[in-house]
Amino acid sequence: MENNQQCLKNFIPMRQALVLGSLINLTGIILSLTVDIKYIAFSIVVSMGLMVSGLLGWCPMAYFLAKIGPKQKL
Repeated sequence: MENNQQCLKNFIPMRQALVLGSLINLTGIILSLTVDIKYIAFSIVVSMGLMVSGLLGWCPMAYFLAKIGPKQKL
């Protein structure tokens, strides 16, 4: 039971990190198409972060969001 609660605690910040990463990625693509191609660097950096978190199973942004966000009640 305790393991399931820990899983649920980490799930919400992970979802927030994925949404935020996707928005930054999309913003970098739109800016690179409309303003300047150099904005593609946003997408590259975020994509690398998402890839690393997928391979390692640990997302630094989700960890940071869990620390600064409101406490979850389960």
